[in-house]
Amino acid sequence: AGAGGARGHDEHSEGSRSHQDSAQPDFLLPEGLSIPPEMLCPISSDIMKDPVICSDGHTYEREAITRWVKRKATSPMTNQSLQEPVMLIPNHALRSLIQSFIENNKIS
Repeated sequence: AGAGGARGHDEHSEGSRSHQDSAQPDFLLPEGLSIPPEMLCPISSDIMKDPVICSDGHTYEREAITRWVKRKATSPMTNQSLQEPVMLIPNHALRSLIQSFIENNKIS
């Protein structure tokens, strides 16, 4: 498996579980290493591959926030309405940090 995320979190329970509750990740972390919470999508609890900044100012995995706003046009973090169309801006800085973290810690 790739450097995906902490899997075991399906679309039907989005936002209802924390990272600590999620199933085993689909990659192996070196012993004693934890993923910084800023690198985890607040919707899926997975490490982000394509982080985007939403119009609410928070960063999410593109796929997770896209699914979320198709069902309801509210912020997953604040529950406030999102103006449509919802703007998603690539978070290049965070993406680079996540990629470096994965490479530097030999996460596979």
